[in-house]
Amino acid sequence: MVGIAASYLSEIENKRTVPSFNVLSSLCQTLNVSLDDLIFHTESDQIESITRLLSQCNDKQLLIIKAVIETLLQFNNEL
Repeated sequence: MVGIAASYLSEIENKRTVPSFNVLSSLCQTLNVSLDDLIFHTESDQIESITRLLSQCNDKQLLIIKAVIETLLQFNNEL
């Protein structure tokens, strides 16, 4: 994964230590989060709105939404 000890990750999570840029970059890559979003919290209003809506969905609804998104992306890649 990132190549750090679980205890070190816990220290980062609990704000007892500050990770190096390389560790922070690896964590972002592993979590599929941009460094800018992590540091500056630059999520768009649309992403926040979609996230709020998704959090209200049940598992069946989430599976349907996931299938729709995958189909849209697949169709988009074929164009």
